[in-house]
Amino acid sequence: MTTNINELIYLYHLQDPEALPLLMETYQPLAARFWRQHAAGMEREDFMQFANMVLVRCLNTYRQDLHLTFSTYYRAALLHQISGLHRHRTEPDPGTVFFSLDQMQSDSDHSVHEAIEDPRMNVSRQVHARLLLDEMVRKLTGKKGEEARRILSLRSMEYSMREIAQKTGLSMGQVRYMLDGLTRSHSGLAEI
Repeated sequence: MTTNINELIYLYHLQDPEALPLLMETYQPLAARFWRQHAAGMEREDFMQFANMVLVRCLNTYRQDLHLTFSTYYRAALLHQISGLHRHRTEPDPGTVFFSLDQMQSDSDHSVHEAIEDPRMNVSRQVHARLLLDEMVRKLTGKKGEEARRILSLRSMEYSMREIAQKTGLSMGQVRYMLDGLTRSHSGLAEI
């Protein structure tokens, strides 16, 4: 039976509970080969869990518009993460001195972890920031319409002008003209 990776990725994004286990099973031989070649000093089960975490991260960040197969993307990401493991597993220099942040804090009743603000607890600030951003986009695009909003949105996600042109069906010159028009009409803005 041939596994259609793109179909499984699509089902994963539709939150099909069977898609992720099938993807993990599909990529298990690759992960096992990488374990033998690059991480034999690590327990096999630990490495397989590590490889599955990399797989999930790749599933959430993979972009098909980059003309790269998912298998190639996953293989490169896994190799990168393995090299990161090797860097982090090295022993510190013998002369290195470590301090506990909890010991350095003057108020001994609270730990450092309690002093760090949890961003999930500040929903009102996030909602306010989103409303301000939406208002700014509305003012920027004004009468230019939905197409200008989409171009600005794609540019804010760091798409290149060529990628924006491909996604919107416009020429690169039209995209550049729209972006230039947005920055000219609001000269107080930094370059987009």
